[in-house]
Amino acid sequence: MGLEPTSRGFRVIGINTIMENLNQKNCPKCQTLHSSNGVFCSRKCANSRGPRSEEFKKAVKLKLSFKKICKITISPITGRVLSKENSNVSFWDSPGKQRFVTNLCKWFNISLGVYPDTENQLNDLRERLIHMYQVEKCSSIEIKEFFNIPLPNGHMPAFLKQLNIQRRNLKEAGKERVFRKGVPPNSINKKYKCGTHIDWTGNYHYYRSSYELLMYQILDNKRKFYQTESLRIKYLDSQSNTIRVAIPDITINNLIIEIKSNFTLDPKNMIDKFIAYKEAGYRPMLILDGKWCRWGELNSLLGG
Repeated sequence: MGLEPTSRGFRVIGINTIMENLNQKNCPKCQTLHSSNGVFCSRKCANSRGPRSEEFKKAVKLKLSFKKICKITISPITGRVLSKENSNVSFWDSPGKQRFVTNLCKWFNISLGVYPDTENQLNDLRERLIHMYQVEKCSSIEIKEFFNIPLPNGHMPAFLKQLNIQRRNLKEAGKERVFRKGVPPNSINKKYKCGTHIDWTGNYHYYRSSYELLMYQILDNKRKFYQTESLRIKYLDSQSNTIRVAIPDITINNLIIEIKSNFTLDPKNMIDKFIAYKEAGYRPMLILDGKWCRWGELNSLLGG
């Protein structure tokens, strides 16, 4: 029990009222005395320091700008300064390439993190690989063997893809293989007589039919110098309207000798080859079933 002064005198107050008066505190916003459990006297004052207040927004903005500053880093690959706002990111710093580029630098002895030397050396390497693959027409396996890249042959297409080098399809790759190295012996049709012949000078020649072997023996008896499957001449196949690679059977100086049988001869295709041979400055001739075949006889086979 207690007494509280009033305008008319005193009034009696209970113990609870006395304790409330002792626990009163000032509101940080309006400086009003209150006895609520929270710091502020009301929800209105509490919201003045919440997410919608100007002070809170300023604090959040400062924190965000600080985080942006913290995002500025040095690339461990090229040594370039990177940030979230920097749109001029190097090809080698793009996401997902760090492990690949690290291995690339290891294989080609390129120092990491030295700007701009690392980036320049990587660009020069990529240009050299593009030139070898697209201009010199080297295969991915030949590039692997030339640089001693420690990767399986089946991983080389993915290697070129990581470097953003456009790869040839299977058909184009087969044409380039034939144009650069010819038809391998293991790809011939085994139903014809085939094998290796040693000429009178000691050179090796691969024959794909008995007619070719017979011609080799005739040239050996006459002591003629000849080459077999040494030329690669591209020609237009008028039947399929595609560019193909012709490999003449025998070459003697500027004379080209093709050896065919009636079963394997495609007259139209042979005429297309002869046109390309003449444009290249050679004199083409055909031996059909062991006999010389003239140009007129070849046209007669087409009904012309």
